[in-house]
Amino acid sequence: IRLKGYDHSSEGLYFITICTQNKEYLFGEIVNGEMILNGAGLMVEKIYKELSIYFKNINFEEYVIMPNHFHFIIEIIEGGKTPPLHKSKLGNIIGYFKYQTTKEYNELMDVKNEKYLKLWQRNYYENIIINDEIHQKVIEYIEKNPLKWEEDKYYK
Repeated sequence: IRLKGYDHSSEGLYFITICTQNKEYLFGEIVNGEMILNGAGLMVEKIYKELSIYFKNINFEEYVIMPNHFHFIIEIIEGGKTPPLHKSKLGNIIGYFKYQTTKEYNELMDVKNEKYLKLWQRNYYENIIINDEIHQKVIEYIEKNPLKWEEDKYYK
């Protein structure tokens, strides 16, 4: 899933997909080609948008939260001031996001420690966006994802 030998803290655009544990539908539903977020989906969106508080050298582009996965483009830029505990290596950013959303999801669901729920699958999918043509194709894919839900590989 990771490109071996690539410096994932280097400047660039990354297309990320994170799937829920067992690809369960947790974040809402598609109605007439539009994603309607439920409380868990809104929480994921909120925490995603707050990442720039902790990682000062990232920018966000298009994203879509689907019933059982999350697609987004993140840009790591040079020169940002990031606290030492939050190095802007892609894996650290995703790990922090997954930890925060899982913690809040369990609070939303009023889960006690002995029944702690895993929100996400263990890893994530990453594609490095290497040129404008690929960038535009990824943007289009993200924008049209809810419209093509029944054709999606994550659709059950």
